[in-house]
Amino acid sequence: MPSIILQEPHILLILDLLDRASLNNFRLCSSHWRAASDAVFYRELALRNQITWDEDIEDGNAHIARILQRLFDPDDRIRFHVRHLQIGPFEGGKWPRVLRPNDVLQVLQALSNLTDFQWHCGYNMPSAILQTVHDKWPHCRIHIKQDYRLEKALDLDLLSSPQLVTLVIPLWEVSGLEPYQSEWPAITKLVKRQKSLKSFQPFVGHILNKRPVPVCEYPSVGPGSRRRLHLVPDISWSFLNHLGVGVWSGPLFRAITGLVPQLRSLTLNCTHIRYHGEDGDAFEPFLRSVNFLETISLSSSDRWSVESALTALFETGHGSYLRDFTLDGPLKPREQIQQLKTLSSLQFLSLTFTFASYGNNEEAQTIGPIEALSDAILDVKSLIKQPGSMLELAKIRFSSRDAKTRWVLRISPGTDGEEPSVRCRQKAIPNPPMRP
Repeated sequence: MPSIILQEPHILLILDLLDRASLNNFRLCSSHWRAASDAVFYRELALRNQITWDEDIEDGNAHIARILQRLFDPDDRIRFHVRHLQIGPFEGGKWPRVLRPNDVLQVLQALSNLTDFQWHCGYNMPSAILQTVHDKWPHCRIHIKQDYRLEKALDLDLLSSPQLVTLVIPLWEVSGLEPYQSEWPAITKLVKRQKSLKSFQPFVGHILNKRPVPVCEYPSVGPGSRRRLHLVPDISWSFLNHLGVGVWSGPLFRAITGLVPQLRSLTLNCTHIRYHGEDGDAFEPFLRSVNFLETISLSSSDRWSVESALTALFETGHGSYLRDFTLDGPLKPREQIQQLKTLSSLQFLSLTFTFASYGNNEEAQTIGPIEALSDAILDVKSLIKQPGSMLELAKIRFSSRDAKTRWVLRISPGTDGEEPSVRCRQKAIPNPPMRP
């Protein structure tokens, strides 16, 4: 068979189809392959020292220093490849010693083709950085993702930016007051004025002991109706592809039922996922009004909520189309995996469970974390080897009883009929950043 020589554009097209893990493996083959893949690998660049659970980077600060050295090297072409730049998150929530705001300014000046800028840390964005993005990159999309805030004042200049596309932000709240006192009115006014905003996810992130703002009513749309939301009638829902819900709200699901048939991705990160009683059951009618979901992420500490949500998803027919599924709940590993055997289109699977989150004391004494991991590996292997299985990658995170250690497994199909391959890492869980 004659050999086929691929030109660089064809190689880049092929590499563009690989997920991040496969691209990493490709770069390990040789220095030539590493250099050839730079244009794709560095298209998205994150300057952060908080390393995610499935990465093989040992020292986050050293990683940042190496990237900065390459960005500031006039002979290195990495700065021409970067399209999406992310700042943060940082260990402990504070700026690392190897990266300061002035360094970010220099990076922004050095880049040549920036299209997206993501701010993923607890600090407000310095005005000099925001002004540089506005001046040098007027068409660049700004994405804000704050898991916590280290400054109490809202960043009004940033929230009013005409380039702001994504906003994930915690709101200050006073504990124990009803109706509560929060920043919701200020955020609501800003969001309503924003023409560029495509994704908005507010959540209660801080509890204060004194008033941050004057007393305000809970969002409502009419007299005597405190359980409806301000923004439902004001938002154009016809373009919504992803919906993330951090606090269960039956009225929200009821209000948007029938408005989002085109929804493709749903994230539920709630203590209670279904609510029976005064609000009734709004989840199943909402699911039936959606054509089909391709990506679902469920996270709840309540076993009944997880089981109910899974049942509703399967009964409404979304299991047949599901490609990417993430589950973080108190089910036993085998229970989680057994639920997924009917998902014929599943390609990516992520499961998280804690050894202490299931079973009674007697069971905890007889089933240890290693045994549970072994069972999970066998069950996922059987899932991959099912006839017609499309599963490409399964990730399992398993936390120890003391919540200080995490085992991370990556299971993928074998080649040419071989057994599925398994990679396992053990990692310490870092302490969360201090809140102000």
